[in-house]
Amino acid sequence: MLKNHQTAKKRKNKKEKKEKSNTDGGFFYPISGD
Repeated sequence: MLKNHQTAKKRKNKKEKKEKSNTDGGFFYPISGD
């Protein structure tokens, strides 16, 4: 689950860098500069 979460986060970070937050699979998390 964490692995999937991280991968999705990285992918979305590239696509929607300007967004402050994103939803993925129903999960809501803020995008940090990781």
